[in-house]
Amino acid sequence: MRGLFAEVGDGSTSCVQRLFKEGYRFMAKKVTHLRHDRLEPIVDDLARCKEHGGRRCADPIAPPLTDTCAGNTAPADGADCVCSAADSLSNRLLLKPPTCIQQPPAPCSVGTVANAPKPNFVIILSDDQRWDTVDATHQSPKRPGYVMPNVKKELTDSGVTFTEGHVTTSLCCPSRTSILTGEYAHRTGIHDNSPPDGGAEVFDDHCTLARWLKTQNYKTGFVGKYLNGYASLSPCIPPGYDDWHVQVQVKYYEYDLNDNGKISRHDSADTDYSGDVMAQKAVDFIHTAGAEGRRFFLHLSQKAPHAPATPARRHIGLFDGIAPFRPPNWGEPDVSDKPAWVQSLTWDARGCSTCPARHKCDACETDEFRQMQLESLQAVDEGVASVMKALRDIGQSGNTLVIYTSDNGYSWGSHRWKPKECPYEECIRVPMIMRYPDLVMGAPRTDDRIVLNIDFAPTIADLAGVVPDTLINGTSVVPLLDNSATSWRTDFLNEHWNGKIPDNGLVKGKVNGATWKYIEYTTTGERELYDLDTDRYELTNRWNDPTCDLEPSCSAAKAALPPRLHQLQSE
Repeated sequence: MRGLFAEVGDGSTSCVQRLFKEGYRFMAKKVTHLRHDRLEPIVDDLARCKEHGGRRCADPIAPPLTDTCAGNTAPADGADCVCSAADSLSNRLLLKPPTCIQQPPAPCSVGTVANAPKPNFVIILSDDQRWDTVDATHQSPKRPGYVMPNVKKELTDSGVTFTEGHVTTSLCCPSRTSILTGEYAHRTGIHDNSPPDGGAEVFDDHCTLARWLKTQNYKTGFVGKYLNGYASLSPCIPPGYDDWHVQVQVKYYEYDLNDNGKISRHDSADTDYSGDVMAQKAVDFIHTAGAEGRRFFLHLSQKAPHAPATPARRHIGLFDGIAPFRPPNWGEPDVSDKPAWVQSLTWDARGCSTCPARHKCDACETDEFRQMQLESLQAVDEGVASVMKALRDIGQSGNTLVIYTSDNGYSWGSHRWKPKECPYEECIRVPMIMRYPDLVMGAPRTDDRIVLNIDFAPTIADLAGVVPDTLINGTSVVPLLDNSATSWRTDFLNEHWNGKIPDNGLVKGKVNGATWKYIEYTTTGERELYDLDTDRYELTNRWNDPTCDLEPSCSAAKAALPPRLHQLQSE
């Protein structure tokens, strides 16, 4: 039941409690059937779970389900999702990956390089944060200026902001495993948040960034959210980590925390707010490493601003009165040139002042969620200040590479789509700021070259003097940090599998000096092509436009990008 809560959300209403009860009942019956080698009844039990689950739920389910079942507001859909999650989870609980059973992990072959600078490393990772939610784009009357003023003061003002920071898969678990390995999701095999196509249980974690750094005697720590599905593995600690403080249920309040194999309970007091707890764990790790005189690697992974985007109580209302966000592609009225999945989306543009119920109007729901995301980011921002103070306390502020980023972006109604996973800019772009005073030249500055989440691992490996014996798709950004690069990538790959959006791959990059994006849907054969220099909001799909072939720039992109996409997918 704990694993099911962690995967789907909380049981705060009688409706949701009923759904969980049916899911748990199904799981218990399934265990009995498996114990007696009786597989036939399981199919009927699952059907009954889905049939009975939503009978006591009003339509729509409110407050809505979160996490895996977010968006399933109809009772029948909610019951289907919860019962399916219970089915998947019960299968996963019967298995453990190689590193979570009583045997040592497989060898991880890593070479070393002499005379590397070997600084400390801190990755601060938010969850579901758009690229434009650090600066002043979304300021409010109560919070004028930067949404995250501490990020600006501590990182932006003395580092490099990469304005073309992207992820290679716009979903939590695939993106996070790419950060740990430097590999595309088609190489890690983590395409989704849960088995059989993803999740912590499927990820091969025997040779990640943490183990690479152990060869150079780094003290390694992980704090916060690890990978989706970790609840079914806890108290397992993946190989390579000296200090482990990871949430079993990734929630803002009322969660268990795995503190180096010992489970502690955090409830609903102000002091239990996960953003604050994780920031303090990070500070403690830095102080301990400083006292030990050790080089260190810290991965601080915060829950915010992921749904339900619960702010710390001290930040509730800070963005009251914020102006509605209405970019040109918001609730896009004409989607006749878009693929079928976009055309199937409806959009109710009524705001909260005219909407009869919040969850019945897309505009109202999105506006309120946007405000909650911005407010929940405030604790993350304060955590950045705490981490930087801790680095100064131990005299390591200048000798530490600090990376601030997120695992994916978020749409907020662009092209009628609310969440992540989409192939459009709102989903694939993330904030990306790096600070390392001992290396960075010309700070503060911005850099418009393409930097990806798969670049973090090779960058850290480069600076630490380690050479993993595995293929890495990313590239060290050291030449960008010290401003010595004479060439750099001009395009990149982003991929998506499963869910409401058909499987697709995209390539975004330069063709004859112009910036284009090409999207190819594997299962439907549909395609999209956008001139991002003249159409930054991706309103006009040029792929089926007969005038494209008459324009040299468009026809060149149409010819060059499909084979380039396939090449990247094969690497």
